[in-house]
Amino acid sequence: MGLATTLFATAVALAVFQATSDPFLLKRPKIAADQQGLQDPLEDKGVIVASGAVRTTWPDPPPHDQVAKVARYIVHTSDWATVATFSTQSVIEGYPFGNILSMSDGPIDKSSGTPYMYLTRLDFTALDLEKDNRASLTMTEAQSDYCHKKEYDPEDPRCARILITGEIVKVENGTAEWGFAEAAMFSRHPVMKTWPADHKFFFAKMNIMNIYVLDFFGGAAKVDINEYFSAAIP
Repeated sequence: MGLATTLFATAVALAVFQATSDPFLLKRPKIAADQQGLQDPLEDKGVIVASGAVRTTWPDPPPHDQVAKVARYIVHTSDWATVATFSTQSVIEGYPFGNILSMSDGPIDKSSGTPYMYLTRLDFTALDLEKDNRASLTMTEAQSDYCHKKEYDPEDPRCARILITGEIVKVENGTAEWGFAEAAMFSRHPVMKTWPADHKFFFAKMNIMNIYVLDFFGGAAKVDINEYFSAAIP
């Protein structure tokens, strides 16, 4: 065997060794495929939302011109939202205060359209709401893998988002709605069952007053609330 052949065989053997021993190199084909817009067939079945230990597959979103359905779809498929309140903290009192809230409008097979949440007075948001319960919620399709697969930036209008304003109120303990709120939150966020009782968590909901959807070019569309609650979603 000549020197050139020996060197070539050695280089091939080294490359094979590196490809089978370096975990970073093992990931490269998947990364390259993703950058070229190619998807793993198993990951291309609907829209995937992963939250904590829960991973859910949803149908594709409704057409962008059906804004009431788009709004209901985003609310139902979202596991969390940004919330804005009027701060009661002394240093920033009166300023808009943004936070992240886990939320659910119902178990996976039962959308209500009403965002429910699980709050504690140990969190700034709950304290703010005691003084002024007006708030805004924002949810986005960027929470799922939909925009990533479409290569949409989170601020791209085609990566739809919904903006809701209203009042956040406590759900009365022991009522049928309290039971629904519990099923809505704990089925989508099962870890909440283990949260400490001494934090005195309580269920709350947003009474929706205004809905805006931005899901395409041309600006946000205002959604009629009656159409929103009557909209059928996949």
